[in-house]
Amino acid sequence: MFNFGHLSPLGYLSPKAIGFSFAEEGGGSGDAGAGDAGAGGDTGTAGADWRETLAPEIKAHPVLQKYKTSNDAVKALVEAQSLIGAEKIIMPSKDATSDEWNERVFNRLGRPASPDKYVLPTDLNIPKELPIDENLTKNYKAIAHKTGLLPNQVSELYKWFIGEQIIGYENMGKAQIVKKQEAETAMRTEYGAAYDQNMALAQKVVGRFADAGVIESLINGKGNDPALIKMFVNIGKIMGEDQLAGKPKGLTLQPDEALVELRKLEADMKGPLYDKNHPEHAAVMAKREALYEQAHPAE
Repeated sequence: MFNFGHLSPLGYLSPKAIGFSFAEEGGGSGDAGAGDAGAGGDTGTAGADWRETLAPEIKAHPVLQKYKTSNDAVKALVEAQSLIGAEKIIMPSKDATSDEWNERVFNRLGRPASPDKYVLPTDLNIPKELPIDENLTKNYKAIAHKTGLLPNQVSELYKWFIGEQIIGYENMGKAQIVKKQEAETAMRTEYGAAYDQNMALAQKVVGRFADAGVIESLINGKGNDPALIKMFVNIGKIMGEDQLAGKPKGLTLQPDEALVELRKLEADMKGPLYDKNHPEHAAVMAKREALYEQAHPAE
């Protein structure tokens, strides 16, 4: 019969807890038949609680209550023996500090000795125009090390972060192209035939007054703002040729400006426009036609 002695400190039956005392072959009493009957499960009377055969001081122990049969208990004992001597990590208490977690758990799982020991992936196809801040990378490693991240975790998080940065950069580039196209359409609609002239005028103003930083900012997207473009154009018109070197000659009027001039010209009932015999009649008629085309570019 099985003779259960005591439990191990780990909560499993220890080797000393079970004594195997079988009757000698051919010897023993009629109980051997009963033993054979219990070979496939519990010993003793069928249906009886196998724990009743244990010593009174252990048969009610909570750890034994989860085993339905003595075979289950013995199997658990055998499995427990295989863990003896294996490397184990004892979890810190719920009040343990991050340093205790790092020392007792994460260092044993593979946390490097210092932040600079993390190796970040380099095959991420980062665009040359997308700068990666070295200080940001350094700080990322430092916080990863402080929180106990393992090398594979740091690598995967870095790949995710850089991937998101690349997507954002590419989307920003696409948005800038769309914004530039929209700005050009708006400016062409407003300026009509004077578009090329006014763009050249705005560029002259920028070249005259903007420093390298402002010019770079305009190239990288801010130069697509219609309000900003109109401001430069207006500055150029106010300054005049004597103050703005290289200003285009014979400025073409914008549609609204041309319409005002056309109305002024047509309102002068005593002017050369309505006097065929006036020496300037032909020139004024040509001017009127030019103003009309500038005022109505879509026609």
